[in-house]
Amino acid sequence: MLLRFSFDRVKYLKFCAFCWGLSLGLPSTSIPLSNIFGITLAHFLMFATLTAVLSRLRSFHLLCWMALVSPALISTLFIPTIDAGLTLKYLGDLVIATLPLLFTMVLALSFGLEILKGSAVIILVNVAFGFYQMLCGVLGRTFDLGFLYNYPQYNFTANGLQAMCDTFRPFGLFPEPSATNAALSPWILLLLALGFGLIKFKQSLVDEECLRMFKVAGLLGVLLVFFSKSGHTIFLLFGLSGIFILLVKKYVRQRRWSLLTLTLAVIPLIVVVGLYLTSQRIESQFDPAGVGNNSWSKRFNAIMDSVDIWLNYGFLRIFFGCGGDAARIVFAEKGSDAIWSVLMTHVVNTGICGLLFILGVFVAGLNAIKRSGVVLVGFVFFSVWLLGITFTTCYQSLTAVWASLGWLLVWDKCVKRSDEVAC
Repeated sequence: MLLRFSFDRVKYLKFCAFCWGLSLGLPSTSIPLSNIFGITLAHFLMFATLTAVLSRLRSFHLLCWMALVSPALISTLFIPTIDAGLTLKYLGDLVIATLPLLFTMVLALSFGLEILKGSAVIILVNVAFGFYQMLCGVLGRTFDLGFLYNYPQYNFTANGLQAMCDTFRPFGLFPEPSATNAALSPWILLLLALGFGLIKFKQSLVDEECLRMFKVAGLLGVLLVFFSKSGHTIFLLFGLSGIFILLVKKYVRQRRWSLLTLTLAVIPLIVVVGLYLTSQRIESQFDPAGVGNNSWSKRFNAIMDSVDIWLNYGFLRIFFGCGGDAARIVFAEKGSDAIWSVLMTHVVNTGICGLLFILGVFVAGLNAIKRSGVVLVGFVFFSVWLLGITFTTCYQSLTAVWASLGWLLVWDKCVKRSDEVAC
């Protein structure tokens, strides 16, 4: 008797979309498997759905992706190459690292809910892992990062990792708090808005159990960011202010006075706790005897130095950037190990040309927010993501960084206004 196997293509794609949502909070999927080009486990997931993605690919998707990649190629053509091998590697890494943007834009149009479910689950896993790290600190146990020590980023410092272990600041599955917060914060805000009914998912109805999971994942994700004591907390507080405003408007419109009172009582507590934990982190930056590192002061110094280098190397470099990844070599003149910013690294490498292209992508995302009618939630999602890639993280290969931008560009196709509140 022959066994018959049936292949349900839709279920398969839903499963892949769910796994894609999981990959947003798994740093192991963002670790390059080779020192030559930055191919990661997340890219193998993309290859598994290649035919479905190609069949849904539109010119708009390709234009947005090319706007990120083409300035680096233009810069290479106009700027003399300092190191041909390094330039080729940079171009390859950039092309591959930004593919999640393309993949998310296409997949979110049909399977966005599965991506959100996966992101909610992995945020909960990161929270559980983060509070285990805190428990290790309370019990005086040593927490071993294991494979995360091998995170292959040229601008990732072992000293920063050791400081995380010494202070037992929770950072989930990521190698350090800043990466966790930059990757997960926009998705935390999105899950909160959906879970509390401030916006609705456009493609299909979301059951109550799923909404509860979104709400729990969002709230616990906020706690993880707060207790990480990262400077990024202040950015998340800014994003939460938009959520709070809409929540108050919703309860006023529904005349749910008890919930309104509770919300108004909890908001100041959240703000005070968030500011207190952030102030502790800022204070440690300037305390020579304190445990930790001065990564945030280094970030701001590196960004200012990068602008100085970029604007003092002649017209060609101002307009076309430093060419390839020459910024890393030129930056050695300032005595720093890296430009601690995804956005500024891109701008210094590609110049005004790259800046204009990426501003065009941002305008496309803001137009998508405007068309959706979900303006406030979309704006805080965009703002927290932008602040994260500008000031919080320098990991270009983080899947969630580009997936967030991909979701933003199809925002109007994924979410819509709730009848209960004006967004």
